[in-house]
Amino acid sequence: MSKRFFEAAKHADLYAKYRPSYGEDIYERIFKFCRDGGNRFKLAVDIGCGSGQSTKHLTQYFEQVVGVDVSPKQVEHAASDVPNLKFEVGFAESFSTVVPPDTADLVTIAQAIHWVDTGKFYREVEKVLRPGGAMVVYGYGNCTIDNPRAQEIISKFYWSTLKGYWDDKRDHINTHYREFSLPYHGSFRLTALYQTSAGEESKVNISWPVFMLLGQKPKE
Repeated sequence: MSKRFFEAAKHADLYAKYRPSYGEDIYERIFKFCRDGGNRFKLAVDIGCGSGQSTKHLTQYFEQVVGVDVSPKQVEHAASDVPNLKFEVGFAESFSTVVPPDTADLVTIAQAIHWVDTGKFYREVEKVLRPGGAMVVYGYGNCTIDNPRAQEIISKFYWSTLKGYWDDKRDHINTHYREFSLPYHGSFRLTALYQTSAGEESKVNISWPVFMLLGQKPKE
């Protein structure tokens, strides 16, 4: 079953404050994939949603969005002021208990598939996706900075100082999910580098690798 590392109240609070969100171009790419596949935009389901950083973006494209997370404390910190967004507590491996069968037009899981039993999760996705519905798995890797000294400090902190503290599942982030594949014929993966600036005064640019797997359930 899903690993449960982020459930304490204090942890959930810090997660909601400091967990980074994805750029809007990520969701535009997901939207394009759904649109090109002839998808509807009625219901999207975000699994492993945490406090909803990735979930909220989907409300711009879908009539109804449901976020599902194993942690009640994470769900408590999720946004409650969006009319077409709601959150449920549930496991990735059994989320069909909170989402009816054959109703979802999109199922996403962001930076979380390495924590779940993929076999059971994929069977749940098959249950809730309507024919022609889309499945998107995505995440982000470690940042790189165009300042050599700053990059050296970050690399040492991640690979040396924190060595031994990471769960083994973290290796899937380091490899950009290359070990994962989706259960649908014609699925494909994308990797892109997204850049942000730390501000004009610092003249430092930060790049983040974002990786995505996209697939579509066969139409009947």
